[in-house]
Amino acid sequence: NNALHHMLDVRQALLWSRERLRPGGWLVLDDYVGASRFQWPDDQLEIASRVRRSLPERLLRDPRDPQRSCPLDRTRPSMADMLASDPSEAAESDAILPALRQIFPHASILRTGGVVYNLALNDVLANFDDTEDADRLQELLAYDAELATQGHTHYACAFAST
Repeated sequence: NNALHHMLDVRQALLWSRERLRPGGWLVLDDYVGASRFQWPDDQLEIASRVRRSLPERLLRDPRDPQRSCPLDRTRPSMADMLASDPSEAAESDAILPALRQIFPHASILRTGGVVYNLALNDVLANFDDTEDADRLQELLAYDAELATQGHTHYACAFAST
């Protein structure tokens, strides 16, 4: 659960896992599979920025400092900042699904989204009211699910057996 994206060699980690599974054993994965080192593609940054621009100001307040608004446009973190804060963070995350398909060719993979809930809403989700904003949040999550079916995902679950 959210460990594989910290591996510096995803393929080797999956091979190691397969070698240790007993016959009939299962590999179960729930992990970040988006862009390595959070270097999200331009189209995902644009989608997330467009979602944020659609939100009312009250939802864009910084939950830690309500006097401040969170930025409308989403950007990539610098590689230097990523490496300085955690050299293992999303080191080879975009290699997870291709390596999984190679090592466990019959794996069942479910893309679970994230362009909206992770990239667009992560820092402001606490501002959504369970009642007042429920419909808006459901629409945004449905949009995220649709994006995932188109290949725009940051997260996935997978099940693979030996």
